Amino acid sequence: MTRLAPTVEFEAWSKAGDAYAALTAVREAGPVRPVLLPDGPEVWLVTRYAEAKQALSDPRLVKDLRRLHHADHGFGGHRYRDDVFAVFGRQPANSDGKDHNRLRMSYRPFLSPRAVQRWRPAIEKFAAQQLDILARIDRPDLRRDFADPIAARGLAHVVGIPDRLLPALANRAREAVTGLPPEEMAVISTDLMDLVMEIIADKRAQPDDTLISHLLDLHASGQWTLAEVVGVTVATVTAGQTTTATLISVGGAVIAEQPGLRPLLGNPSTTKDLIEELLRYRGPAVNATWRFAPVDLELGGVAIPAGAIVLVSLASANRDPRAYSDPETVCPRRAESEPAHLGFGHGPHFCAGAALSRLVAAITLPALFDRFPRLSLAVAIEDLEWITAVVEWRPTAVPVRLEPS
Repeated sequence: MTRLAPTVEFEAWSKAGDAYAALTAVREAGPVRPVLLPDGPEVWLVTRYAEAKQALSDPRLVKDLRRLHHADHGFGGHRYRDDVFAVFGRQPANSDGKDHNRLRMSYRPFLSPRAVQRWRPAIEKFAAQQLDILARIDRPDLRRDFADPIAARGLAHVVGIPDRLLPALANRAREAVTGLPPEEMAVISTDLMDLVMEIIADKRAQPDDTLISHLLDLHASGQWTLAEVVGVTVATVTAGQTTTATLISVGGAVIAEQPGLRPLLGNPSTTKDLIEELLRYRGPAVNATWRFAPVDLELGGVAIPAGAIVLVSLASANRDPRAYSDPETVCPRRAESEPAHLGFGHGPHFCAGAALSRLVAAITLPALFDRFPRLSLAVAIEDLEWITAVVEWRPTAVPVRLEPS
């Protein structure tokens, strides 16, 4: 096994191109490298496809911080600006084994590939309404004026968030994954819990066929604690909303920049292929959520010490030339010999909301370019400003022109 040093220092980039270039450099230096996060801890970054796929399903890497053996392991008893998925509540992203399976099973009636099809009419309605709104905006922003509202309304419809609470909850959920300092995150977390408790009070008074009512049934039967109901609800809203919005807005930007991709949106089969390639090429989740090594272990021929934080770089693995030919190019019809992308992860912690996110993208992107076939970016895609937090990268804005000027 190889013991590696020194540590590479990462930055909080504002340009996606710079961030991808840095990932390329680390990947070509080795499959697993120690990296120092901005203002934060050292992590072991898994950058190549084969090792990333292995790590995502490796039972030696745990999600539950409570399974670490010493106080200085993991985050060392300190908070980090992007630690929300590791430390907030009890939910699938910070649990393992039977506990993880029990929490995750609650999603199946609402988010399985078959189950999400019942949400199609509502999402089509939301998309049509938002396109009407977009058409009336003088300087439209594809993220703010299209992707964010549809992602929020779609998820609210599934989860059971009432209209009167959706704006506040959606705003707080977006703020929770933007890499804010721990003291600000503490306020946001409290606000999120208060909002969810208000929704719970509504559902107890008037149950319905949504995720929160289902979770409350599990609580009433003694299978779940109320803290788990709150934790899973908050995690679902924070993880699901922004990633879907980023898939729509960034996917729209890539298609606008490469008009040759637009005909693919005219057929469900080729639309599916294009969305999968967008998830590989520039998926919203740059890293999988936090993992930890409770004991010394080896990964990719590299020694990882007990207590280490391990991040699997989905963005880097998805552009690994060992797995993909011409990985820096959008190629919707990739060879069958090339592996499935890791945009939604792999293994037990594969994204529970993947089917819903795919459905929303498959509805909204064709509808967008059908309504505005000459839509173009108002700035070059490489000049978009980005929020590059640990788990998710997303543009601060995607200004577009609906018609040529």
